[in-house]
Amino acid sequence: MSEPDEFAQLAQESAIRESVRAASERASFERYQHERQAAEASRAATRSQRPAEFERVLIRALREAGAAGLKTTEIHRLARRKMRADDLHEILERFERAGAVVRSAIETGGRTATVWTLTTLPQPTKGSR
Repeated sequence: MSEPDEFAQLAQESAIRESVRAASERASFERYQHERQAAEASRAATRSQRPAEFERVLIRALREAGAAGLKTTEIHRLARRKMRADDLHEILERFERAGAVVRSAIETGGRTATVWTLTTLPQPTKGSR
């Protein structure tokens, strides 16, 4: 084989390898995007169900805590840290806007603790116990 033919063949093989590598990277990236979108959809569905369920648990816990209320860290533990902090704070602030809970700050000598107390004691419905 002449030298120009060898260079042409090497160039063609290199172009094929590059084309296969690029196609493999594209497929890998598309799989990654698809998996990421599926995971986000799953998390979104879980988040949309979790707050309603957690609201009942939270009201029950605040009712049991009485006038002492619950610190934010205790409420996070109640959620077993499976709920995003933003979602948890959104629920608490919505309850506060509705007048169902009161937020107060307690000096602890370190960081100030936020305590949430139920203002109106909603009576449990038959199915919520």
